[in-house]
Amino acid sequence: MNFVDPKEYNYPGLVRKNRYKTILPNTHSRVILKSQDEDDFLSTYINANYLKGYEDEEQAYIATQGPTVNTVGDFWRMVWQERSPIIVMITNLEEKNEVETGIMIMLRIAPSRSGSCSRGRECAGAFERPGTSWPGRSR
Repeated sequence: MNFVDPKEYNYPGLVRKNRYKTILPNTHSRVILKSQDEDDFLSTYINANYLKGYEDEEQAYIATQGPTVNTVGDFWRMVWQERSPIIVMITNLEEKNEVETGIMIMLRIAPSRSGSCSRGRECAGAFERPGTSWPGRSR
């Protein structure tokens, strides 16, 4: 359930950064992307929230929307900024008979199956494990 008033995110150009107009990040736990211009809200925005972990560990996980063509770059900025060791995608690569282009771009950039990706001198392990079936998912 989303408890955010859409008026809180009334910024020109923001609509292209959200997959769905009614699913917005909660302001109290939103991931804020680092930017050279932190006064530019769009450059710091990603539709993602920190989640508590086991025993209420703060910021243990991040929940985000599947990236779109417009947000693939923001998604990878967040992965590197937050040093996310594992990415779990629970999605279909096709929705409403259309291939999810943003997700396909993301998978092409990511290492296939298992391996590592690098940025400068930093390296991160990553692996791909398809998962589209879980309890409560409508078919």
